[in-house]
Amino acid sequence: MKKLFTLAFVAFSVIAASAQYCCTDKGTVLEYATVATSEDGKAIESTVTATVIDVATAADGIVSVKTEEVSPIPGSDFGKITEYAYATYNPADTTTVVIIAGEEDSKASVVNLLKTSFEAAGQTLSDSQIKELEESIKVKGELKLSLKPDIAAGTKIANQTLRLSFGPETMVMNLWEAKYDGYETVKVPAGDFECIKIVYVQNVKMGTNKQKSYITAWYAPGVGLVRSVSADKKGTENSRTELSHIKKP
Repeated sequence: MKKLFTLAFVAFSVIAASAQYCCTDKGTVLEYATVATSEDGKAIESTVTATVIDVATAADGIVSVKTEEVSPIPGSDFGKITEYAYATYNPADTTTVVIIAGEEDSKASVVNLLKTSFEAAGQTLSDSQIKELEESIKVKGELKLSLKPDIAAGTKIANQTLRLSFGPETMVMNLWEAKYDGYETVKVPAGDFECIKIVYVQNVKMGTNKQKSYITAWYAPGVGLVRSVSADKKGTENSRTELSHIKKP
């Protein structure tokens, strides 16, 4: 029995050491079920579809992944928002970097939101107008999670800040108090997954508006995000996202 336990431990270590916490299979579709609580206490359910649209390996071996995420506009029966998420995997040191908010995706999110708003009003932005919008948006900083399969529970991740300016408006996003919180088996509609667990505080400030969320996220090898829960300081959950289906190409 002791020998069997030792072999199992070694096997797990080999698997963990080579695990990337993102999906690198182009064409894979990850479907997520989300539930958010509105200001009047009602549960708002929606489905987010994430498709791996590009996977590239650089000369140094680092793998870059681009995912297209399509989600419904809150309060709309037909409108959709398309955003892009990015991640990299370095096989040399087994680090997966998940971009929570970066320059490219932040700019694209603002532009897509404005395009959708114009389209809902029956107007269309020209290519030159879109380019002008992109050039007027200034982003400094980046929020990211560096995930390693052999990291010790309790290891901290440095505080980070992203500042986005658009015209007279400035939005500041902070990622604070981030740390690895061990490993857990997570059961979601898509199945059971062995995950690394991350906790952090996300703070968003725009003008006089402030929002502080306490995030817990679980990432599985070869998949990426499996579950994410956002709560307030008292621990009251205000939104939850869970992987509901995986469709391989």
